[in-house]
Amino acid sequence: EPSAGGLVALACQMPGGALVDAVRSARLVAGLAVVAICLSALALAIWPNFAVVMGSRILHAAASCVLGPVIAAISLGLVGHAALGARLGRNARFSSIGNGVAAAAMGACGSLVSSQAVFFLTAILAAPAILALTRIRMSDIERPKPTRDGTPNVSLWCVLSDRRLLIFAGCILLFQLANAAMLPMMGSILTMRSSAW
Repeated sequence: EPSAGGLVALACQMPGGALVDAVRSARLVAGLAVVAICLSALALAIWPNFAVVMGSRILHAAASCVLGPVIAAISLGLVGHAALGARLGRNARFSSIGNGVAAAAMGACGSLVSSQAVFFLTAILAAPAILALTRIRMSDIERPKPTRDGTPNVSLWCVLSDRRLLIFAGCILLFQLANAAMLPMMGSILTMRSSAW
């Protein structure tokens, strides 16, 4: 099931970003993504069979593909291009702090209550995220202005023919292929097969 989630995440990256660009309410899309992650956690807690685990991984991966771009879009709309770098840095700082606190809370919950309780805690943590989304006023988010005919300013052909963007995409692809996150997985494979080797 991790590979199914990974394949969905890979396939949904571009459509997820395009969806965020196309919708009128980035806040609504963010809320739906958070609810989808909440539902996937609840499904894993209540029905931990193969089909549900597979469906939950796919739902979680698809929602995550939308959540990253929508947070960036909301951040851009709130602060504009000039202050986007500082805002993304601030977002990353709070994301790291939140991940650390959530990991500690889930670890404590898993060891003190049960492993199933971790998924319920994940679902409960959707509530503060949705509360934070409701506090964002849509009037504070500046959306990019469409052209006269109502279409976005950038076409797909324009994106695909931009050499700089294609080089950047190639670099990201190479980085992901050589990503350091593969090292723990390789370490576990070596550990499991070390006796045979």
